[in-house]
Amino acid sequence: MRTALCAIVFLSTVIGACSYKEERVVTPAPTASASDVCVSRGYPSGTPAYDACVQRETALRR
Repeated sequence: MRTALCAIVFLSTVIGACSYKEERVVTPAPTASASDVCVSRGYPSGTPAYDACVQRETALRR
């Protein structure tokens, strides 16, 4: 009787462990704007190099 009870407890524990379900909510990370990226790379705003950088970054994001 004792062995049967232990077997039932063991099986119910194993079955319960196999039925565990975890759900996660994934939110997209905020992205920096093209102008923020270019400024962080050291391009001074208003320069031709900055404008080219913003155009490249905008094109890559499409």
